[in-house]
Formats: sequence, C-alpha cells, structure tokens
Amino acid sequence: MRISGKHAFLVALVALTLAACGGTSTETSGGAGNLPPIIQGTPITSVAAGSSYSFTPKAADPDGNKLTFDAKGVPAWATFDATTGALSGTPTESDVGTSGMITIEVSDSMSITELTPFQISVTSSATVPPLSNSPPTIAGAPGTSATVGKVYTFTPVADDIDNDTLTFSIDNQPAWATFSPSTGQLRNPYQCRRRHHQQHRRPRE
Repeated sequence: MRISGKHAFLVALVALTLAACGGTSTETSGGAGNLPPIIQGTPITSVAAGSSYSFTPKAADPDGNKLTFDAKGVPAWATFDATTGALSGTPTESDVGTSGMITIEVSDSMSITELTPFQISVTSSATVPPLSNSPPTIAGAPGTSATVGKVYTFTPVADDIDNDTLTFSIDNQPAWATFSPSTGQLRNPYQCRRRHHQQHRRPRE
C-alpha cells in the first residue's frame, strides 16, 4: 500500500508539472474554444502635407473578451492608440513620400488578428511654380552694305520653343529703311519704289 500510494503521488505530481508547462504557451491561435477577434476597415492611403490623417479600424471579439491593439511600421509623423487602434497625425512637407508597410493588429490576449498591411503616401501641398520660360532664338546674316538705287532687305529667322508669339525690335535703325515689328524685316522701300518707277518709264523713252 505504501508503494502504491507513493506511486500515485508521483503520477499526480508529474501531471501537475505538465499542466503548468502547457499553461505558459503564447500561441496566437488561442485556447480551446476561444474564437479570434475580428478587425475590419479600409485605411486611407493618401494625405496631403499639412492635412490631418486619421484611421480607426472596427474590431470585435465573438467571446466578448477585452481587446487591445498594436501597430508596426507607424510613420514618424503619426501616433497610434493601443486602446482604440486609431492611427492619426499631420505630415509636413518634409514627410512627402510613401511610408513603409503598416500593420495594425488586435488581440484578445489569446489570439491575434491582423488587418491587411497598407502604406500611406504623403503628397506635397506646395503651390506648383509656373513652368520656366525659354528665351526665343534668332538667326540670320544681314548684309552689311547697301547700294544706292538697289533694294536692301533682310528678314531674320526666329523661333520659340514655348510657341509664344514673337515680336521684334531694332536699335540704330537707318533713316532710309523701314522695320516690321511682326516679322523683323528691315528694308528700303524708297529705293524699291524708285526702281519700280524707273522701270515704268522705260517703255516711254
């Protein structure tokens, strides 16, 4: 009887030791009969610098257990509330860009459920400066001498990469020439008309 009683005591002690060892498990699947918590929500994935951002997932536990939240990859400009699961903050221009992957999870102390990971893109709210204007180009080789009684004319070739309307101006315009601000042409119409008049008189000579 003593041996039997001692044997029974040892078996009971081993059983208690095994039970205590299993009780320290941190498996996220939960204990027998425990249902994992549920988390849902569609986070906003874009925010302008200077604007406030806020997202709070919806979570519930089928067993009515108390829930707590945790998050990974939270941007430096944002804060996370472990009680409500709310992610909020106001990014600045220095935060422009896309964050890393953000994961929000909920736990009932026995099981953990994660929301689908997401990223937040911060866009610049700065005023877009107008496009810079490119200067027009002008080319041509004007004649540097003119003969009395003969027509003189020169028209430069100009272009503008921005397709702006071009106008021309001139410095030191000769008194005997005319200039066109719309085409840039320089010519001596007086000599042209004189030549035409001489040609008109030739048949009468």
